[in-house]
Amino acid sequence: MAPGRAKMLRYGIIALNSLTPIFAGPVAGHYLDAYFKTGSWLTAVGFVLGLATGFYNLFREANAIAREMKG
Repeated sequence: MAPGRAKMLRYGIIALNSLTPIFAGPVAGHYLDAYFKTGSWLTAVGFVLGLATGFYNLFREANAIAREMKG
């Protein structure tokens, strides 16, 4: 694989790892709200946890790339 393609693949994986929890958290919270009949607060909790997890994954990967670029 050419270096350009490998880099694009890595960035795509980083995007998936960052965005998946942001979308999966509220969806899981919605279904838990429907199951437990709790209004919509589990959806909000799922969104906040998904957002935190997504940004954590993004910052972790950005730091790894920065360390690789330094040498």
